[in-house]
Amino acid sequence: MNVYRHFLSVPKSILDVGCNVGAWLGDCANRWPQSRLAGIDINQASLATAKIRVPFADIRQSGAENIPFEDDSFDYVTCIEVLEHLPPDLRPKAFTEMRR
Repeated sequence: MNVYRHFLSVPKSILDVGCNVGAWLGDCANRWPQSRLAGIDINQASLATAKIRVPFADIRQSGAENIPFEDDSFDYVTCIEVLEHLPPDLRPKAFTEMRR
């Protein structure tokens, strides 16, 4: 999967929803070291690894349906390999949260 091709410009900030162990955020840090990075996930053990892998990223425990950042905080929001795991009733709220 080539997610990079969807970026229209060098991102100033990226939020990865469902960041897991921070693999994608680590790739982003290597590609765009000047970008502000953040990630959320519900799995505390995964988040502990993400915080080690990308120590300068703002990593928080949260679900996609309740993102703990202000409106318009990020240029880009990614959500890779996550949506199919959300219960159908939470998907509309998750999309609304990512869009804001």
